[in-house]
Amino acid sequence: MAPSALGAVTMRARGTPRRGPRRRPGLSVLFGVAFVVAVGTGGLPTAAFDSADASRSTDADVVSDPDAIHSLDVAPAVHINSTDPLVNVTNYFGQSVTVTVTLRDDSQHLGDLVVDGNNTGNESVFTLGETETKTVKIEIPDDSTLTTETVYFHVNGSARGLTVTAQDRSAPVDA
Repeated sequence: MAPSALGAVTMRARGTPRRGPRRRPGLSVLFGVAFVVAVGTGGLPTAAFDSADASRSTDADVVSDPDAIHSLDVAPAVHINSTDPLVNVTNYFGQSVTVTVTLRDDSQHLGDLVVDGNNTGNESVFTLGETETKTVKIEIPDDSTLTTETVYFHVNGSARGLTVTAQDRSAPVDA
């Protein structure tokens, strides 16, 4: 073929298009608009969320109290007219922990908690370093009618990112 006035003539193989693939810009715009509308109206799921509500509480007796993350050694009994150890609390959290020992409402008439020689009433709050132990005592008055009673108490421990609860621990009151 000879060159034409419009420029050089290019040879092409049979079946190949003259100007490359046909493009449909209108179709691309249509799909783009449809996608924006679908996402904007909630037609397509997204990876985002507005809020979540998840419960993560559990009650499980995994180990016995002396081997737990906050170890409790509860007295086998306490005595009237005496200040006896009620519970030894040892911290195995791996970090400092704030411990709260509280007499249950139905045991508050039995006596007062004592920590480091100080009467703390119905509740004692203290901090334990890693592997430290603290003894919480109970001072019970000289009242023989109390020998039919049982002291019930709770021990809670909290550290950064972790809380443990030991409810309804008990020791009988003996003469």
